[in-house]
Amino acid sequence: MKAQPSNERLDPVDSIHTVDLSCWEDFEDAIKISFANPPVPTLIGHVSSLLFRGQRDAKWGLRTTLERNHKPNFAFKKYFNILSSTHSVVESYTERRFEFPNFDSYFDTLSKTKSPFHASMMPAYEYMVYLRHFGFPSPLLDWTESPYIAAYFAFVDASTSLDSRVAIYSYREWAGAGKIASPSEATILTAPNDTRAHKRHHLQQCKYTVCIHNNNDEWIYSQYKDAANAHNTNQDIIRKYTLPTSERAKVLQILNRYNINDFSLFESEESLMKTMAMKAFDFPPT
Repeated sequence: MKAQPSNERLDPVDSIHTVDLSCWEDFEDAIKISFANPPVPTLIGHVSSLLFRGQRDAKWGLRTTLERNHKPNFAFKKYFNILSSTHSVVESYTERRFEFPNFDSYFDTLSKTKSPFHASMMPAYEYMVYLRHFGFPSPLLDWTESPYIAAYFAFVDASTSLDSRVAIYSYREWAGAGKIASPSEATILTAPNDTRAHKRHHLQQCKYTVCIHNNNDEWIYSQYKDAANAHNTNQDIIRKYTLPTSERAKVLQILNRYNINDFSLFESEESLMKTMAMKAFDFPPT
C-alpha cells in the first residue's frame, strides 16, 4: 500500500484539506489508509464512522440543495413553515401518513436552548428525508457510508473535458475526543439514523448531516464552508480528494463489477436504461 499522498493543500473555496490525485488507484490507496488508521479514542471519547460524498465538479463546495436553489443562512422557522404548507398535499398524493409535530411547541422549546446538539434533533425528520429524496430543497446534506457509492455519484454525470476534476469528500464527526460546539458558530452534526425512508435511502447507504448556528436567538441553517474545522484534529475532519474526469469510463466499469450502477442504486426503469446505455456506449471494450 502506498503512503498517504503528500500534495495536500487547503482549498480556498471551503477551507477543506484537499488532496489532488492522479488516478483511481491512488484514491483506493488513500481510503484504505483512512480505514486502517482510525483515530484512537480517549477514555471518554468516541470515533464515528467515515462518511463519503461525491460531487461531479471539484470546483463546487459542500452545499445543500436548499442553499444551491435559494440562499444560504435559511432560518429554521421559515423552512418549517414551508414544510407545513406542503404536508397535506404530499399526504393526499402518496396516501401516506407522516408524523408532524406541533411546531409552535417545538420553536418554544428551541428558543430556550443554546445547544446545537438539541437544535439538530429535527421534528418531522422522516418527512424531511422523504422530500429530500424526491428533489425538494433541503437543509440535509446527503452522504454515504460507502466510498465506492460516493465515487459513482462523482463520476457518473461528470464532464469529460480537459482539466475537469471530480471531488470525493470524507467526513468523520467524532475523532476520539468529545465534541465542542458553540451556538454562535456554524456546527456540523450528523442527523438521526432511526427513521423510515424510501428504499433507495438504504440501497445508497445514506446518512445526512446538518450545519447550524444561532444568530440573535434564531437558529439558522449555516454554510458548510463556515464550519470546516481545518485546524482541529478531534472533530469534524473533512478531507477532499480530487481526481481527473479522464478516469470516468475506467472507474464506472470497475464500480459496475462491484454491482454499483444506477440500477442497483435506484431500481427504476429509468435507471435500468441509464445503466444499459452506460455499458453500451461508455465502457471501453474488454
